[in-house]
Amino acid sequence: MDKAGELATRLVSIALWIDACKIASETPNPPIQKNNKLRHNPHIGPRSGEGPNIATGNLLRNIIAQPVRHQGFGTYVASVESGAEYARAVEQGSSNWNGVKYPYMTPARENLIATGKAQIIATGFFRAAMGV
Repeated sequence: MDKAGELATRLVSIALWIDACKIASETPNPPIQKNNKLRHNPHIGPRSGEGPNIATGNLLRNIIAQPVRHQGFGTYVASVESGAEYARAVEQGSSNWNGVKYPYMTPARENLIATGKAQIIATGFFRAAMGV
């Protein structure tokens, strides 16, 4: 059962990573041509809901699923995070960006819970461990 908990936690974190990467890359905000030069847009568009700048791919490349940490029998913790220095500002907004934000982690987590995908993953591993 303990191993089933570890494997379920690992698979849930991978599912969260996949969804966060998908959301972060689904709205293109490509660089624009200005005065015969390629000009990169700010990290996010001028209005909330416009996607992050994917010209460099830095935010997307830095979304990683951390290894599962064992916190005691039956208790595992996994995290998905972005190491990009501006990741939090994109997710939650920043005073430098006049409050404009583009959440990608929170919707991924909420979707995983709302669709029941996290519960389905956990239930499958525990049933397999019990031989059901």
